[in-house]
Amino acid sequence: MRKLLTLITLILLLAGCNNEENTTEIEISPPLLTNIYFMIEEQIGDAWQNFVQISIDTEGIITDLTLNSITPLSSSTRREIAQLEGFDIAFGYNFFEQALGVEKNLIGIHRSQLINEMRYQLETSELDFELSPFIILAAQALNNRIVERGPFIDGVYQFKDIPQNSEFEYFINLYIIHGYIVSAHFSILESDVFSPPEISQNPNWRRQANLLEKELIATQDPTSFLFDTDGFATDFPNVFIEIEFFVNLVTQALANGPLTH
Repeated sequence: MRKLLTLITLILLLAGCNNEENTTEIEISPPLLTNIYFMIEEQIGDAWQNFVQISIDTEGIITDLTLNSITPLSSSTRREIAQLEGFDIAFGYNFFEQALGVEKNLIGIHRSQLINEMRYQLETSELDFELSPFIILAAQALNNRIVERGPFIDGVYQFKDIPQNSEFEYFINLYIIHGYIVSAHFSILESDVFSPPEISQNPNWRRQANLLEKELIATQDPTSFLFDTDGFATDFPNVFIEIEFFVNLVTQALANGPLTH
């Protein structure tokens, strides 16, 4: 399934139990339906990826809403960074507080009112962050098809290693939300000898690494990558970096589980 992570929605079904006592049938209500909708922007380089998560009850009322962003360069979300440091260093305001204020004004309304109310917030609130991308994501999430929860535990996954016969230390940073890999960053860490490592700063190397990252997000499976006995890709004609390093890092990061803050 390609580009599964650019269109993510999750529905959890909570079913009741059917009991019988003697020969008398007990009437039960239909299964309760709790809907959780999720949408994230496609990863483009190292830029922030905005995402929304919307919880809606059986009456169509919004019970929870989250506006947030991640970047493949960090193990913390934008809200976590702003909450910890008191303000968003990159922009000079507190994204956490402003996003929380918008969310509080939207919780409790009907799903049919959400987009119009978000637009109203955009027009009337003095916000320092761009709300428009979140409005687009919210509309896409509500109109999106159902996708079951993925196989992984949510969180940030990292692993670094110096492969055999290599002078560089390679690093992978993964974000998993709703059980799916939604962000990946493959890089070479700085060292005493190479600071910063010229290879990973090379635009051609970075472009090839981005291809591997996007393929991982599309397939959700590091074992889908094929490489020869020298560690180079056999199914990527435009990738000449040693793909075996990438596969081993991802596999080990997933095996180790998410980081704990």
